[in-house]
Amino acid sequence: TNGDGGFGVATDASGNVYLTGEFGNGNGGTIDLGGTVLTSVGTGAGFVAKLDGGTGAHIWSKMMLNSNQSSLEGAVVSGNGVYVCGASRGAANLGGGPNVAVGGEYDFFVARLSTVDGSHVWSHAHGAVSNDSCLDIGLDGNGGVVTTGAISGSASFGGAPVPFSAV
Repeated sequence: TNGDGGFGVATDASGNVYLTGEFGNGNGGTIDLGGTVLTSVGTGAGFVAKLDGGTGAHIWSKMMLNSNQSSLEGAVVSGNGVYVCGASRGAANLGGGPNVAVGGEYDFFVARLSTVDGSHVWSHAHGAVSNDSCLDIGLDGNGGVVTTGAISGSASFGGAPVPFSAV
């Protein structure tokens, strides 16, 4: 449908491919990634999918379960976890219940899903008072999550707020 796009690609040690993106940007709609057709419940939804690296066959796919616009931007795989990040207008939900929006028009989130079936392991929303986004995600040498993106104003990352001028 209108506004479909892929933004992130990652692979695991077995060669499986993980894709992130959005569909129905601003219009809602559906996307068929080879499994169950995903249908946006709002104006557009982010998705993550796992494909067989040898055949391209669909293994599983998940979408954001919020009623407003969302996208999944980056992905990285380590062990049995696929880590994703993106932005959501309103509360983000990848299966673990809604992460409360921080208060901006768009807030960013990070999440860990199981590589086995895409089930939710953990997720967190962060942001400031305006538009915020997470554009890519990685892991440091100790398995800690590292992200890139943009914030407007002071943002909270679980500790003291980080002022816009320091980012």
